[in-house]
Amino acid sequence: MELHLTLLFNGLATGMLIFLLAAGLSLIFGLMSVLNFAHGALFMFGAYAGTWMYLLFGGAAGDYSILAFGMGLIGAIVTGIVLGYTVERTTVRQVYGNHLRQILITTGVMLVVGELVMLIWGSNLISVQPPPAISGFTELMNVRFHHYRIFIIGFGLLVLISLLLMLKKSKIGLVVRAGVENKEMVQALGINVRKIFTFVFVFGTTLACVGGFLWGPFQGQINRIWG
Repeated sequence: MELHLTLLFNGLATGMLIFLLAAGLSLIFGLMSVLNFAHGALFMFGAYAGTWMYLLFGGAAGDYSILAFGMGLIGAIVTGIVLGYTVERTTVRQVYGNHLRQILITTGVMLVVGELVMLIWGSNLISVQPPPAISGFTELMNVRFHHYRIFIIGFGLLVLISLLLMLKKSKIGLVVRAGVENKEMVQALGINVRKIFTFVFVFGTTLACVGGFLWGPFQGQINRIWG
């Protein structure tokens, strides 16, 4: 029983991290029909950028405060916004509707982003731990529930609920879905569909970068192979 509960709990935490990566990819492909082969590289870049901010604000000195962790999370979000906007405007926008060109150009972006990580942070392992406020564990029924993994599960559920509300209940969600169904009609109503698609791409990239940052403390380290 204890083993099953442990596996279920750990699987949920890992699944939520993968969800943050996959949700962004699903948004970009499902709503924009864009095959983004660079998504994993953006996940990796977010891991490095967020961790760098986290360590810069205290982690490097062993002060893994919740404030430093929050700054790392903000760093990952800002990185996702900047990267997503730059990639969409300079590359992806030029190949909407052409899957072959999307594969080729996003593969190129993946290679460039990977080399940027090497150039900025090198290829050595970077150790990182969660802040004490969400470290440790609670033992229940002989099962250890690690607080950071509980945090990840809660964060993932919050993102899931927010996504559903945005797509199903908000005006921008309505415009996004309408733009996917009939782009010409939406444009005829005076709505800039390109801006909506840019928003979706940036949002998906930001989710990947945040997932990359959260993965670091979960694993205890990051490296160039996986982010």
